[in-house]
Amino acid sequence: MEQKAIIPLLLLIISITSPILSQPQLYNFQYPVPSHQILNCVFHYDTQTSTYDCVSTNTTVRGPGAGFNAFNGSHVLNHSDYDVSGLRISSQLCKYVPDGIGDLMPNLKKLQITNSGLLALDNGDLYKFPMLQYLNVRGNRLVELPGLLFHQNPDIIFVDFSDNFIKFIHPAIFSDFNTLRYIDFGNNICVQNTYATDNFREWERELRRNCIPADRYYGIMEPLNRIADQLDRFNGFGQSG
Repeated sequence: MEQKAIIPLLLLIISITSPILSQPQLYNFQYPVPSHQILNCVFHYDTQTSTYDCVSTNTTVRGPGAGFNAFNGSHVLNHSDYDVSGLRISSQLCKYVPDGIGDLMPNLKKLQITNSGLLALDNGDLYKFPMLQYLNVRGNRLVELPGLLFHQNPDIIFVDFSDNFIKFIHPAIFSDFNTLRYIDFGNNICVQNTYATDNFREWERELRRNCIPADRYYGIMEPLNRIADQLDRFNGFGQSG
């Protein structure tokens, strides 16, 4: 008799609690939503770099994930959004590489963010620009350069890191400078010189000596190589067919 009385009671408890347990719990978490803006441009053809540039007039990027999702500006005759291959941001507020640029400018060859308070260049910042040839980030607040920065920019020929606060350069960064013609590290902390490719090995030795502290060098190459392999596989590099 006791067992028969318990069974209806258990069924009653299950019928009451099962709807509660089966429904997802809703929490009022509020995550910051990155802001995307209209990129106001003065369009200009740069004969030195052979790029059709958007010269930005309204850049405000205060945090990671903020960026742009559309152009606004009058194109040069016979040009369109698709033709834009350069972005120039100068003397504005751009603490991080703007999000959305890779989608807006799939043919980007030149990226210039100068005198704009840029705080960091992360490994993934340049991955969306496989055609990148010119990078100018002069006059910002960069302190470190990661090892996979140019891993998917095989055509890079010109880099300007001058007038920053660079004091650490990851050793793996050198493996991706295969087409480089010119690089400027002037007026930084661990290095202050300008280099051309005719003395590539000389400046590489100097940077390894001055910008890669021994306690940070050991133990970082192997995991970084594993990350590079994983990224290559994810992006389809090195696969046959």
